[in-house]
Amino acid sequence: MVCECTTEPAGKVIGRRTGRDFHLQRCIVCGFLFVNDPCTDQGGAQAAAGTVLDGDDNSEEFVGEAPEREATIRHYEWRGVERVARHFLPDGGKWIDYGCGSGGLVRFAKAKGRFQVMGYDVGAGADRAHANGLPILCKAELEQHAGTFDFATSINVLERHADPVSELIRIRALLKPGGVLFFLTSNTAGAPETLNEWSVLCPDIHVSYFNYVSIKIALARGRFEQEYPRWLPGLSDIVRHKALRYLGIRKRSFLEKAIPIRPIARLLAKRGHWVDYTVAIAC
Repeated sequence: MVCECTTEPAGKVIGRRTGRDFHLQRCIVCGFLFVNDPCTDQGGAQAAAGTVLDGDDNSEEFVGEAPEREATIRHYEWRGVERVARHFLPDGGKWIDYGCGSGGLVRFAKAKGRFQVMGYDVGAGADRAHANGLPILCKAELEQHAGTFDFATSINVLERHADPVSELIRIRALLKPGGVLFFLTSNTAGAPETLNEWSVLCPDIHVSYFNYVSIKIALARGRFEQEYPRWLPGLSDIVRHKALRYLGIRKRSFLEKAIPIRPIARLLAKRGHWVDYTVAIAC
């Protein structure tokens, strides 16, 4: 829940990964949409999806996939996020990727050499990334880094949690006052009238869906102030990733690079409400 007000039924949807029925509820005050009967075994839901979460639940990184991850379109999202980080921290700084999955963004940003970047997540993907030498923190280590990060990313993470406010509070505890949180999450403003037709809806794994009002309330409760910056450097790459995913393209190629998404990135983002709210400042 976000504002803890009365909710009402918002329909039933069938999980695309598990095939079971899920029941949705919506807050009558802030419009926050959530799954009332989520999977209790998120690991099982992810296994059903056939993926290791890497800041997302799509199929670009299959369980056990060999390296060569930059051959996927996820490269554009990583590149875009790293450019956003450079915008806010031109001289570098300490960065935590909260909900890092198998560490793809951490690996990408670390290779750029500008930031002291670390990841945090729980599960097999994070364990494997840590075993492979990536700086992935475990839950017990978070307190040691409380209040030390300049920048945090949360890429398609909040929607995985039934209590997203608690996750925001945990992220805030890691940031310095004035630290920047860059996040991507759902926006029900882009949903069709029939929720079953919404491509973003994945109730097997995603249990929380925001709109403009509910995200503002959630951020405030997490001790963040929402910021509405101009079009940020890097957003065109992030939108490219989302557009290619929507088109069903998963691998980078000469043909894919010929698609002129950059000139129309802002139009695509506006139509899909993909990056309408992305930045918050730690109070």
